[in-house]
Formats: sequence, C-alpha cells, structure tokens
Amino acid sequence: MTRVILIVLIHTFGDYFFQGEKLKRLKALKLPYLFEHVVIYIAVLLILSPFLLQITFVQALVFSLSNGLLHLFVDYFTRIYKKIYWDNDEVKYNLIVGLDVACHLICLLTTYYYLIPSGFDAPYYID
Repeated sequence: MTRVILIVLIHTFGDYFFQGEKLKRLKALKLPYLFEHVVIYIAVLLILSPFLLQITFVQALVFSLSNGLLHLFVDYFTRIYKKIYWDNDEVKYNLIVGLDVACHLICLLTTYYYLIPSGFDAPYYID
C-alpha cells in the first residue's frame, strides 16, 4: 500500500506542483506546451521514483518514459474531450478531469506492476 500512495504522490508532484498556472492553461490550447508538460512530468518521475519507489535507475527510466508516453496520450485525448463536451459546465469539467486522473493512475499502477513484478510485494525500508 505504501508504494501505491507514493506513486500517487509522485504523479501529483509531476502533474501539478511542478507545472505552474501558465503551463496548466496553455497545455490545453497548444501542442508544444503539452509536450513541455510531459517532459517535466517525465523528469519528475525519473528523479523521484528511484528514491521513493526503491527501484534502479534503469527501471525508473523505463517506468518514466513509458508513463510519459501514456501521459501524453491521455492528456491529448482529454484536450479533445474538453473541446467537444465541456460547455462551461462545472460538472462536466470535473468529470473529464476525474477521468483524466483515473486514467493516469491506472497507467502508473499497471506499468509499475508489469515493469517491477515484485514491486508491490517487496517490503518498504526507509534508510
């Protein structure tokens, strides 16, 4: 359970805290900003995951790059859904954002499970 919480925290830092308001707004409008958002997300995953998830750098690299690609895919389609379905209705907006976050977390947990098969079973030690 500790690793699930840490994966959620790493995602939160990478997707929100290190992005800034300007990038948050522009990533929904122009593709270069979406790519910048994903590069920052990959960098945060790559830096934090070896320490917090206790995985090797190579595992962290594969985990970060695969989740960066999946993150780009999910955010790209979230942009499309926002343009089609969101008509300044707060309920629709929250539903779209909630589905976006759920997709990201499913991707993160699934890739962690398959890339680090014993990762969820291994004891967690704080040195």
